[in-house]
Amino acid sequence: MRPTALSPVCQGIVVTGLFAGSAVSAAPTPSPSSAGPVVLYVGASHTAPIPPVVEQLAAAMAPAETVTTRLYYRGGRGISSLWQESPLPANNGHVLSWIRYPDPPGPGPLRGWDGRRADRAMINPISGEQYDEDRLYFWVRLYRHAFARHGIKSKPLVYISHQGMRPSEHNFMYSFKSEAAAREELRVLNNGCLRIATELNVEVVPSYLACYNAKRARPDMDLNFGSGDPFHPGSRCVYLQACMVYGVLFNRSPEGSALRVVKTRDVKELTLTDDEALFLQRTAWDSLQEWRRMVAERQAALARGQVPALVQKPRVLVIGAPYIDDYRQALRQRVLDQRNAEVIFAPSGPGLASEALEGVDDWLGDQKWALVTFSRGTTELAEQTPPREFEKSLRALVSRLKRNGAPLLWTGILPVAFQSQVLKSAEAAALPAPDPSTPYTMNRDYTQTRSRSIAPGAKPLTVVAGKVMEERGLTLDPIYAEKTGGLFAPGGQPAERVITQGDWIQLAEWLADSVGRRVNTP
Repeated sequence: MRPTALSPVCQGIVVTGLFAGSAVSAAPTPSPSSAGPVVLYVGASHTAPIPPVVEQLAAAMAPAETVTTRLYYRGGRGISSLWQESPLPANNGHVLSWIRYPDPPGPGPLRGWDGRRADRAMINPISGEQYDEDRLYFWVRLYRHAFARHGIKSKPLVYISHQGMRPSEHNFMYSFKSEAAAREELRVLNNGCLRIATELNVEVVPSYLACYNAKRARPDMDLNFGSGDPFHPGSRCVYLQACMVYGVLFNRSPEGSALRVVKTRDVKELTLTDDEALFLQRTAWDSLQEWRRMVAERQAALARGQVPALVQKPRVLVIGAPYIDDYRQALRQRVLDQRNAEVIFAPSGPGLASEALEGVDDWLGDQKWALVTFSRGTTELAEQTPPREFEKSLRALVSRLKRNGAPLLWTGILPVAFQSQVLKSAEAAALPAPDPSTPYTMNRDYTQTRSRSIAPGAKPLTVVAGKVMEERGLTLDPIYAEKTGGLFAPGGQPAERVITQGDWIQLAEWLADSVGRRVNTP
């Protein structure tokens, strides 16, 4: 992945349309529109160059089309990371803020928009998400639910780029060593993509298929030319993939677009010959028709009951986990090792209970959870929120969680205050190697966090939370409570202390053990 610790979140213009469907034949040419649809694009650096070229392709058609796109991306992040990680840079907000727009609250970049809700949304699974059928299904379904809840009613678009299967760095910009290797990689990708297309009713943009077909027809065509590395798309690859997006959005061939100059971020400018442009346009459209025939065949097989059901891994939703990489990694790995269950972190971190009420329906989605663990009170403790106000919000949150029907595990109030700062990469590299006694943690976005216990002030909120939980039939796991109590209140006396890297790993393991006692998996 291209190392971009704080990749910008950009607002731009891109074209789309509301004509996407599963029909193989092209729809009639759309008429010019002075106020075309608004499209929200959620992705990473691999595909960030694509939207402006789609805009240019459409503008060079006759008649020209105009569509507004809102582009949210962070380098190296798949859709699962964008959902779960800390929303840095802070003023850009979390991806859910962009999905909810124009509903408040919203960060700075959203304030200059026109108040119009997006008509379409496109997400880009990367970094292995597109190759794991279960993970792809889960995350597409979660985003689809959020889009629909916030008024983006049209079919979500799932963009699958040229990126290849890991741990191999091979991707579809290059010819495969053998046709057997190509077919195997296509088989794995197609399986997951066909499932979400037919069972979740989303529109897949199979750009990997177009790249494969292009290299098969013209092995000497350099799709990486103009890229700064072997992994990101070159100028011709950007053009080809933009043609795919255009074809899906408008449901018509990009053939006829007069665009010849490819000029976009991170890609060297290139002027295509007429032959190259027509070849890439036609390959994109032919590949899309090939894909839609596969979708039709899969739909028929599904109707006949010939598609095996997806075996899904149990998943545990963790609400209130701090944005500490060491903690999250230890918790995720231990639950996986013990129960073969996947931990999913709610987007809010240890935020306010009142804020959780705004997001909890998005976090839960329409999924079946093996367990939902939740903690609140950390931010209220740091901000000295009045106990009555905390009680009201916590009571409402528990009621909302109860309605979901998933088993619940209250994990108490984490009595910790956080002090974070974003370092430059050189500053982070100059820090000594961490060990369990290190009084800070360093996340991959170069956020350095120092934590300290503020347990002595936690009693009023703890009493309130205990009352609410007792009324709703929820209790702390006594083993977990005993162990965390020994850390924050040794000898029964709450104490202030620095929380080290080792402490965070220990806390995660204790919580994982508590989860393991509640989750039964085969």
